[in-house]
Amino acid sequence: MRDVAHQFKSRGVNIVVIGNGTVEQARAFHSSQPLPFPLYTDPSLRSYRAAEFHRGVGGVLKPKVVLHAMKAMSQGFRQTKTLGDPMQNGGVLLIGKGGQLRYRYASQEAGDHPDLTPLLSPPQSERSESSASKTSESSASKTSE
Repeated sequence: MRDVAHQFKSRGVNIVVIGNGTVEQARAFHSSQPLPFPLYTDPSLRSYRAAEFHRGVGGVLKPKVVLHAMKAMSQGFRQTKTLGDPMQNGGVLLIGKGGQLRYRYASQEAGDHPDLTPLLSPPQSERSESSASKTSESSASKTSE
């Protein structure tokens, strides 16, 4: 998420992260892993339940977790001590103005993160309108010649 945070910010999107450790653990994490967005914590897991994010041993013991860890290590990330509930998977919610849920991704296992770059593309309707506008402009130019 760090790699696209500035692109979301330039589009007026505010990113927040909600962990599930204690306040002290969140502070320690934030000081060792500075984030370009606010970090909150919910040790009660209420927000995770409300988002219907997966929880259980299956999200930790899947073989894909090892692949996710290897990928993260190859990109320079290192897993330190697990803080909070290790059985709780996270996810991504994109909530629009007025509280409307625009996007939801529930991680299936530890290290499962979505590709957020498609969310940075304009909606299909805007792309269609833009293409139609360019076609109209092109036709108008040819007509006036």
